[in-house]
Amino acid sequence: VRQDVSHWKYKNLDLSPVLHVEQPREADGVFNQAQQNHNLEAVLDRKLIQAAIPALEKGEAVNADFPIVN
Repeated sequence: VRQDVSHWKYKNLDLSPVLHVEQPREADGVFNQAQQNHNLEAVLDRKLIQAAIPALEKGEAVNADFPIVN
């Protein structure tokens, strides 16, 4: 609790339980513990860019259909 805050709504507000960062156990890693494959080469963005190349390079009209999955 900050003593220099005088506003009645939050002068006694203590956020430390919410903002507390738990320390990991020694046996637990924190960063980059397992390799991940997000399959980024197959994302729709890449397919859209590939289909748009004629429009981007030559100004040609492009029509394309892509399945959308969530």
